[in-house]
Amino acid sequence: LDFNGTDEYGDLGDVGLTTSAGTISLWVNVQEWGNYDNAFDTDNTGYNDGIRLEAGPTPYLRVYYAADGGGYSTGSCVASAADNLWAHIVITWSGSTIKGYTNGIESFSATDLSTSFVTNALTFGVGFTNRYFEGSIDEFAVFSTALTSAQINTIFNGGVPADLTSLSPLGWWRMGEDDSGAGSTITDMGSGNNDATLYNTPTYVRTTPIENATYNYRS
Repeated sequence: LDFNGTDEYGDLGDVGLTTSAGTISLWVNVQEWGNYDNAFDTDNTGYNDGIRLEAGPTPYLRVYYAADGGGYSTGSCVASAADNLWAHIVITWSGSTIKGYTNGIESFSATDLSTSFVTNALTFGVGFTNRYFEGSIDEFAVFSTALTSAQINTIFNGGVPADLTSLSPLGWWRMGEDDSGAGSTITDMGSGNNDATLYNTPTYVRTTPIENATYNYRS
């Protein structure tokens, strides 16, 4: 699903994530690095009270998160600075520990995550009080546990996004594969039954990560 960086986004709201432990996984293709675009935010209604993924400065995808004791901290997931290249990004948390992974490799680990950060205003394609994302997002998923490095590598699958069914995602939005590539709703393929609502018509595109053609109904 491609976003124009101006007004297009998807809204999920409260999908059942908790502060005790969880994981957010997505594939991103950044097309604009200069505007600090947000690929997702667990608290788009607030300031720095959640966890969000921001593009910039080049070549970093930077994770901003609410810090223990107030304010915010950051962790960097190094990705290619070139446009139209995909990266798999995963953020896990358990208690006050937060970790980031880029293409299956741990990028950062910290122990200052607030244990009361906001989880119930989840959006993709926008974050941090309307910083819209210019680029593409695919295979967006959330889990109710902090996935292990081995599980994250199973998802990355050498750059070929894997079927997530065996990992029991709480939410899994495939960005068109299960919605005929049309409409303003992205069906939740996870256990939570929380469909995403699209606003201002993001574009369904087929320039996705290299995926198994049979599994994704492609030839």
